[in-house]
Amino acid sequence: MPSKLFRGLGCLAYALLVFVVFGLAAYTSFSVFVRSGTTTVPSVLGLPQADAANLLADQGLALRTAEGTAGRYDDKIPAGRVARQTPDAKSFVKRGSSVVVLLSLGPRRVTVPDLKAKTLPGAQAAISGTGLSLGRILGALAPNREAPGTVIEQSPDPNAAVPPATG
Repeated sequence: MPSKLFRGLGCLAYALLVFVVFGLAAYTSFSVFVRSGTTTVPSVLGLPQADAANLLADQGLALRTAEGTAGRYDDKIPAGRVARQTPDAKSFVKRGSSVVVLLSLGPRRVTVPDLKAKTLPGAQAAISGTGLSLGRILGALAPNREAPGTVIEQSPDPNAAVPPATG
């Protein structure tokens, strides 16, 4: 009776050993043949385009800028730096793949129109067309006898580049 028990345990141990050996062989084969051609995508957000290209090249990847777009306005990332990347950082990709980046255009700026000598309604129309808002209006006596309701001074100065909604 004990010999049947030992024989059964021996068969079970043998089956377990075969299972473990095949499992290790499968894991090793997967690691060597499948994972060897992959790499982790590094984060290039906020880097200048040249530095991003060098970092990606070190990982065996290529940098490609997004087609059909000039870039994206971003208040936090200076112009010429990477504002977005695809695939995301820490993704696994095959070596030789491309990482598509979208470069920042920096903060959005609009040009202040020249409002001098315009009437108040004309100045309001010119401002609203640029995305700016009308700030404080001060009444003053005109030194050169301009018509009442005419703009004689403005701030910010004409042709200044300012963020949208500045008033």
